Amino acid sequence: MCLALALVAAAAAWTLPARWRSLHPAVVRAAGVGSPSLVEVALQASQQQRGGLATLLLEAAGQIGAGPTNEVVTTLGLQRSWPREVQILGGPDGALATLLAPLNDPGTNTTTALDLFIPAAYRNRLKTRLQESRSPGVQALLVTRSLATQQFVPANQPGGQPFEAIVYLTATLYERERLSPELARELRELAEQAVSSPAAAAQLEEFYLNLLTLSRRLDWTSLSELTRKISSIAALEQFAGAVRAHPQDFSLLYASALLSGDVGGVARHLMTYGPVGRQGLQTALRDGAGSVRWMVLQGRPLTSGRSVPEALSRAVAQAPQAWVWGRTALFLVAALLGAISLAAFAQVGVPESSSPYATGGVTLLLMALVLGSFLVIASEPLPPRTRTAPAPQVRLDLGALTRSVSPATSSHPRKNIMEPTTLITLVIFGAIQVAVYVICVRKITEIMRLPEPPSVRLRLLENEENLFDAGLYVGIGGTATALVMQVLQLVEANLLAAYSSNLMGIICVALVKIGHVRSARRQLILETQAAAELAAVSSAAAGGAPATTANPFTYR
Repeated sequence: MCLALALVAAAAAWTLPARWRSLHPAVVRAAGVGSPSLVEVALQASQQQRGGLATLLLEAAGQIGAGPTNEVVTTLGLQRSWPREVQILGGPDGALATLLAPLNDPGTNTTTALDLFIPAAYRNRLKTRLQESRSPGVQALLVTRSLATQQFVPANQPGGQPFEAIVYLTATLYERERLSPELARELRELAEQAVSSPAAAAQLEEFYLNLLTLSRRLDWTSLSELTRKISSIAALEQFAGAVRAHPQDFSLLYASALLSGDVGGVARHLMTYGPVGRQGLQTALRDGAGSVRWMVLQGRPLTSGRSVPEALSRAVAQAPQAWVWGRTALFLVAALLGAISLAAFAQVGVPESSSPYATGGVTLLLMALVLGSFLVIASEPLPPRTRTAPAPQVRLDLGALTRSVSPATSSHPRKNIMEPTTLITLVIFGAIQVAVYVICVRKITEIMRLPEPPSVRLRLLENEENLFDAGLYVGIGGTATALVMQVLQLVEANLLAAYSSNLMGIICVALVKIGHVRSARRQLILETQAAAELAAVSSAAAGGAPATTANPFTYR
């Protein structure tokens, strides 16, 4: 009955889509139910004449295979009939279009946000307009134009147009309230400190460089939508670093950041988990804005998993930590019931004795803890290796500042980290070690129930030392066999499947020797000492010389 209940509890825990180290795709999908999809957001943007934003989202939809996108393409096909300034700015912005009146000129052909601020005529108009602003933050940013820069050419020297342009771009974003309140407040404080603090000046220059990276790739409207969701200077730095490190995933990064609202979290997810993080973002984008937001908030990679009922996935998405602890508790209960069943099975068919040897409660708890931990680890796919990618070297190409960079599409085959063959191998190795464990426990119980004196049983127990080490021998043999088969390419290379045999052997031997052999030897030593004392007392009572008992640990 205990074994049946253990199997039921283990099966129930195995099917729960709650994990410690990764996310189940069914739970991520459930988190996106009812949230806007990527295609819906792209269609809304195209209907609002925000062509650049809609185009980026459409590229991301094509990259992840989301659809249908015919309505978005049809709406974007009407761009030629939109006002000229709307086409250039990427969306309607009457105030900026009025300030930059030459945008109505048919000869004007700018496509990125930086292009609007590079021409001298535009910069002069912006300078005059910004100097009249009553915003203290705008005035603080304008003062930074005279900073002695290290990476940019200073604004007052030949070739300083990019630095001056990015300063005016930042000030315009600030004045037009296109920055999030948190970012605007932090930027204002940094600009005020940069005048007197070299460290603050260097940090502000880094901010300008990161903003330049994005303004070269986005039009004014698309950049404004992004900066509204950036919560801090550090988040902007993380996102710009991810764009420089993964330029082919720019549309994926932008769409994920826009839908989730967590720009820094999206960048960290891709930079931390690499290809697995990219696949996770693509999968979450297909499921909707809520899926991306939930996955980035959890901060764990998305791995493969079997289908589960939708109601269960929704419940896990609402309280993921509670379900993870519940799943772990089920595994521990299954392990405890399994340990009890193994201890009972080890005593089946063994002759009864007046002093039977039974497995103690501490031993059962130790076995349950080890077996439960193994079940928890084995039930979860291995997370990807997290390594910090080296920061890409940034170099200002002043001759190419006005050239937009078009993101390339990328496709990576998805591979399951925990293959079915690996699970089968783990089950086989585990079954072998369980058999070795049962044999060892039965042998210990058999010796303990023999009618011979305790000293004889102690020597017999020592004689079975090689049997008690059999789990380690079998584990090493399984590892060696698996490695040889992998070298000969008889099976797919998988170090987890190979070394798990050795690990299980170590656990098995530790349980046998610490949990059973040590306890049995202690009992026999005490019985031997008690028998010696009883013999000495009997000899003294008979009037003879005290009997001497040979030390069972002395070898001649």
